[in-house]
Amino acid sequence: KNITIVSGANNGGAVLVTRKGANIAGVKGLAGKTAAIPTTGSTNEISLRLLLQQNGLSVTKDVSGVQLITMAPADTLVAMKQNQVDAALLPEPWGTQIVEQGIGDILVDWDKIPPNDGNYPLTILVANNDFLKKYRGTVKEAIQANIEAIDYIKSNPDDAYSLVSDELKELSGKGLELNLIKAALQHLILTTDIDLDVLEQMAQVAVDAGYIKDVEGKPDLSGLLDLSILEEVKS
Repeated sequence: KNITIVSGANNGGAVLVTRKGANIAGVKGLAGKTAAIPTTGSTNEISLRLLLQQNGLSVTKDVSGVQLITMAPADTLVAMKQNQVDAALLPEPWGTQIVEQGIGDILVDWDKIPPNDGNYPLTILVANNDFLKKYRGTVKEAIQANIEAIDYIKSNPDDAYSLVSDELKELSGKGLELNLIKAALQHLILTTDIDLDVLEQMAQVAVDAGYIKDVEGKPDLSGLLDLSILEEVKS
């Protein structure tokens, strides 16, 4: 342990999409199908595993359950076109892109994705413990800037869409269509809040999947949180 969670940034923002022609009417219809996730052990995988558990399904390497494959979202879009992937749990705006291109449909929308119906930590602010001790004031400034950014996006959504596109263009050389940015921001919750119970529920899934080792009993993540600076800024 050498990092501390000091604030939230955004919750949720992922959808479960299915390929047109895959004949998947509900989550239980994923049995025997192939589902893609962006990265192994990611929040998206944790959510998908929880969703499968809720519907009596498991991750397997045969048709008795759901077979998971790791694939970048852009590659998933192409794979769906080529009928190589049946479903995917993806961060927005990839789900919206798949729908708009007529490749697939949203099976489970962002506000029904577990845990907590889409209200789970996805992006958080963390600080190296040594840095936090030495430069507490700098961390406080970062938290303050995050709060101001969240407030600005909520108060000026149309301006925010354009600013996000401009920033993406500067960083990558290519912007993003405003309707996709809008979909991404409308399908998540901008918040500094951190729900410890939800974090620990997600950690339990990671333990059960074998990604976190040497944990006895229920995961206790309380030692990872220090929200005192956040509370200072908000007061």
